[in-house]
Amino acid sequence: MKQFVFSLLASGKNTDISLPEDFLDAQGLPFLRQYSDLLIFLKDSRVSYIYEDNEIIFQYGKISGKINVLLTENNKLRRIEVIPDFDNNKISAQKFDEFLSSVSDKHSLLLISEKDRISVNSSKKLAVASLIKLVVASIVFSQIRKNVLNIDSHVYIEEEYLSCLSTGLSHKDTGKEITVKELLNLMLIASDNSAMDILIRILGNKCLSDYLHDTTKMRENISDFALPLSKDLYKNAWCSSEDGIKSRKRSLTEVEWTNGTDYFMSLDDIYGFASDLRFFEWLPWDGLNDGRRKIYKAGNAPGVCSFMCLNRKAEDKEFCLSYVINSTEHVPAVAQIYANMYAQKLIEKYQFYFII
Repeated sequence: MKQFVFSLLASGKNTDISLPEDFLDAQGLPFLRQYSDLLIFLKDSRVSYIYEDNEIIFQYGKISGKINVLLTENNKLRRIEVIPDFDNNKISAQKFDEFLSSVSDKHSLLLISEKDRISVNSSKKLAVASLIKLVVASIVFSQIRKNVLNIDSHVYIEEEYLSCLSTGLSHKDTGKEITVKELLNLMLIASDNSAMDILIRILGNKCLSDYLHDTTKMRENISDFALPLSKDLYKNAWCSSEDGIKSRKRSLTEVEWTNGTDYFMSLDDIYGFASDLRFFEWLPWDGLNDGRRKIYKAGNAPGVCSFMCLNRKAEDKEFCLSYVINSTEHVPAVAQIYANMYAQKLIEKYQFYFII
């Protein structure tokens, strides 16, 4: 079985090779996207690789590493593991920026700690994908603090509230009640676009405008700032078809940020919003029982890869690591994995425990 999957990945055939369904464990179904992306990656003319000892060893620009196939006890595909090579003695923000530059010249990096503040294009507006959810959360919590909004308030889920690219709420939830707290959890942990859209609807345009005018954040850019519903933003780009499967496939491969289909903001501004979250007693990340004391969010869309991590408590030492990549081509899964794992290494270097 393992040899068969490797032979498909390493073959010279077209990238539309599919795995038989009976090869997949139930938990392996989400990795079909990764399998497809790896096929495309290995056919890229910029990639060199060899297949030996049940591993694929690859080189892609500044990235080298290996690909392994993991099976269940029943000899079915569980997942495909990508393991980049790192020289732990050379982990640095400068090296990370060099890697980001090798993926795209349109990128930004922000590292804030007690000893360092490293900023590369962090004041520049770029497409940030789901990092925008940190901004929405900050505004929601500000309204909760002012008693304008109650975190336990209930909202009825209507069909028109559902985004075309939803990872949590679905049509089966129509007519049900959901609390603001549950929406925050879905938006920030599951990265659900429908939950974000409902929260934006609850806030309303006047609330958003008043909040931005009452705060010092983004004073220079306030005139052109907007928070459109993801349903409206993505509809013409990827969701014009009534075929949900076709729409989702397009949303994984077709670059649209170059046409304005994304949320655009600088890392400096996002950090300003996100840092306000540290003052609240409860945040969705608190419910994760893995020892993390962090606020974090990642985002990706075709050609867009983003990440931010900062300390959970206001009394903790100041720390933030964030990056954004904007590429006119789809960023391969291998490059995204490498970026996230390098970010983990940098966080460890600054002695903060975190798992991506």
